[in-house]
Amino acid sequence: MLKMIDLPIKHQTKGFGIVEILVSLIISIVLSAGIFNLFQSNKRAYRLEQNLAELQQNGRFATTFLNRTIRLAGFRSQPKLDQMESYKDYQDIFPSGSELIAGTNDDVNGSDTLTIRYQGSSNGNIFDCLATPVQADKTAVSTFFINNQNQLVCAAVNNGVPNLNNPDVLVNNVEAMQIRFGEDLTNDGVVNRYVPPDYPDLDLKRVISVRVSLLLRTGDESSPVLDNKYYALQDTEVGPFNDHYLRKVFTTTVLLRSKRS
Repeated sequence: MLKMIDLPIKHQTKGFGIVEILVSLIISIVLSAGIFNLFQSNKRAYRLEQNLAELQQNGRFATTFLNRTIRLAGFRSQPKLDQMESYKDYQDIFPSGSELIAGTNDDVNGSDTLTIRYQGSSNGNIFDCLATPVQADKTAVSTFFINNQNQLVCAAVNNGVPNLNNPDVLVNNVEAMQIRFGEDLTNDGVVNRYVPPDYPDLDLKRVISVRVSLLLRTGDESSPVLDNKYYALQDTEVGPFNDHYLRKVFTTTVLLRSKRS
């Protein structure tokens, strides 16, 4: 009797079918899209944070620079004590028409201008807005304004040498500047009102403080939402701009040292 011998069956390797390949491709595409979206989201968040930090830094620099210069308004060179000199009278140094502080209203793009006058010192620690030392007994005139490129710039007349046609850029992306002068109407050292530079009965001799408001924006359009807000610069509103820039108002109030001495 013949005995049947079971021969081993040879197994065949089965490859991927079209369905499995399509599923794998779809999963790969979904994962790649998720990673790309995550990368783009992180990139936008980083750019937004970077622009906000730059906006804050520019605003802080602008207000600090203006504060420092405004505090110099009316500074007089120290007299030579060894020659028994005394301080010169304010009216002799800053006569009518060349007051220690002045301004214009609604100039370029509706922004104001601000002019500060002060004398220098013999030790070289008084500078104009272009960082040039002002000599003793010489008067510097520093003028701040917004140009057509939305830049806060300054022009100077120092030691009789004008630089009005070659202003120095201080901060970019400044869209507006509003100036208000604080008047002491009762001569008690207290501000009674803040008025624009062209206010009809403004007396610059009664001004004891200056309030400056600046509107700054970011360098590029990084906001995910449309900017349709109005921005209050003291008693003036600007906007809406209907773009995707980020904006912020910076306001500073400076008491004039010369009027308190």
